[in-house]
Parts: sequence; structure tokens; C-alpha cells
Amino acid sequence: TYNCTSPNAVRLSQFCSELGRVLGRPIWLAVPAVAVKAALGSEAAQLILAGQHVKPERMLAHGFCFRFVNVGSALEDVLLPKDVTASAR
Repeated sequence: TYNCTSPNAVRLSQFCSELGRVLGRPIWLAVPAVAVKAALGSEAAQLILAGQHVKPERMLAHGFCFRFVNVGSALEDVLLPKDVTASAR
């Protein structure tokens, strides 16, 4: 069994900031905890709101190399046209 997670975990606020940066749009709207609990239920909301710090220790021990070193470069690859992504790196 492998935990397939990034070795560089980020909080939702950091993810949203990077998403806004990549898209060139401000991200200012926070979702209230009450709304998350109402939409997902108490237990699922706890995972989202509190988070879990999981490291891919076995993957790293077996020499797995991650393609992206941070969330920003991964978002750029997924969201930007390939010619823009290549020139941004």
C-alpha cells in the first residue's frame, strides 16, 4: 500500500492562493466551515477543515521522483496552455 500524496503538502488557503496566481485572478472568497459541514457532513468536513498530514514515505524510499516540486508548477501544467507553461518555467 502506498500513500500517493505530495511530499510538499499545502493548506487549502495556500492552494487557493496559488490557483489565483496561476489563473491571474484574485481568490478572496472563503467558504465558511458551517457551509462545508452542511454540504459534506460532519466527518467528511473534519477531513477538509482539519486536514491530514500524510507523507509518501514508502514511495520516496523506493526512489519515486515527483514531476512537480510544488503546487504552483503542477497547477500551471494542468491549467495553462502548454506554450505558456514552457515559457513560465
